[in-house]
Amino acid sequence: MDKELLQELVEKIIATKSFGHSKAYAKLLRYLMECSASDVMPKETTIAHEVFDKPNYDPAESTFIRVYLYNLRAKLDKYYSKEGKNDETILSIPKGHYKIELSSKQKSISRSKFNYPPTLFITLLFISLCINLVMWVNSTYNQAANSDISGSEIWADILDSELPLSVFVGDQYLYRELNTELEYGVFVRNPRINSKQDLDTFNQQQPESHLKRLPVSFGFHISNSSTWIKTLTQLFSAENKHFTIGDMSRFNKRLLPNNDFIVIGMLKTLGIFTHYPTFSDSTVTSLQHKNGNGKASTLYTPKGEHNSYHTDYGFFGKLPGPNNNTIFIFGGLFDSGPSQSLKNFTDKKLLLNIEKALKDKFGYIPKYFEVIFEVNGLDRMELDSKILHLDEVTADTDLAI
Repeated sequence: MDKELLQELVEKIIATKSFGHSKAYAKLLRYLMECSASDVMPKETTIAHEVFDKPNYDPAESTFIRVYLYNLRAKLDKYYSKEGKNDETILSIPKGHYKIELSSKQKSISRSKFNYPPTLFITLLFISLCINLVMWVNSTYNQAANSDISGSEIWADILDSELPLSVFVGDQYLYRELNTELEYGVFVRNPRINSKQDLDTFNQQQPESHLKRLPVSFGFHISNSSTWIKTLTQLFSAENKHFTIGDMSRFNKRLLPNNDFIVIGMLKTLGIFTHYPTFSDSTVTSLQHKNGNGKASTLYTPKGEHNSYHTDYGFFGKLPGPNNNTIFIFGGLFDSGPSQSLKNFTDKKLLLNIEKALKDKFGYIPKYFEVIFEVNGLDRMELDSKILHLDEVTADTDLAI
C-alpha cells in the first residue's frame, strides 16, 4: 500500500468539518494508517493500549474500542457523502477488521440489454411459490408423522396431568452500557454475565468512571429458540395439550409447586435450573457428571466452533417437582445440545431408542431420570448424538432449586 497516498488521504479527511475536531479519532485513524501501511492487523487490545492508554483492556468485558471504530466509520461515511463525494479513491475500514483499505470509485453499471417479458416473470414466480408450498406441506406432514408421543411412558406424566403446563425458554442476559464521554449507548451480551447479580459483581470488580452498566427488562433469544417452540407447539397441538410460554429471565420460583414445566436452553441461560444434583459442579462452559461407585467425575467440554463442525454435550432431565409435579429440562453448552436433546424426545424413532436404552439398563423406564448426550454436527445442522450416561433420579431427590 502506498504510504504517502494513504497519509495524504488521512490528513485530508481529518482536516474536514465532517470529521470534526476530535483528537482521539484523529489519533485512532493515524494509528490505523500506520499499521495498514506496514501491513499489520492490530488487535483490540493493542489499539486500547497504544491509542487510548488502556493496558488492561479486555474485549470480552468492554465494547470501548468497537464503539470508537463504529463512530470512526460513521465519520468516514459522512465525509464521503459531503466533502469527499467526488474523491476517486475511497478509504474504508471493513466491519470486523481494523485495517484500512483503499478502493477506486466504481462506475455505475449499465442497464442490462436483456428485457424479459412481464408474463415470464409472473410465471416463474408462480412456479416458485407452488414448489415452496409443496415443500412446506411435505415438511409439516413429515414432522407431524415423526412427532408422536402418545402412549409414551416418558411423556405420560405431563400429558395426563391436570396441572397447567409452562414452557420456559432460556434467554441470554443483556445489559446497557452508556459511555458518558462519547454520549453513546449500546446493548451488550457478555457470556460471563448471565444475571443481575453477575452484573452487580462485574460493576464492583471492573469499575469504569466513564461507563454506566445498567440492567434492562428484556433478554436476547438465539435463533434456535423459535425452532424449539415450533417443535413443542406441533407436539402438544396433536395431543390437544395447552401450554404457556415464558422467558427464563422472568421465571418466578413461586410457580414451582403449581405447574408442570418444560425448560429448554443453553446451560448458562437456565437460571435456577442451571444447577441440580448431577450437574451441580458444572459451569457455563463445561458439563460435569458425577460417576457412581466412588469414581471420579467426568468433565465434558465442547470442541470446535459453533458455526463449523463441532462437538457439544446435551442433557435431558425428567425430574420431580416439589408438589408431585413434573419438570423436563432440555439443555446443552452450545445451542446444539438442547436442540438435539429435544429432538431425541420428540422424534418418534429416537424416542423409542431412548426408551429401549432405559429398559436395557434398568429393566424398566424410571419415572425420573437423566441423560447426557454427545452431540456432533456441522453449523448446528445435520446433528447426531449418542448416549453417554443414563441415571435414575429418585422421587425424594432434593433438586436444590
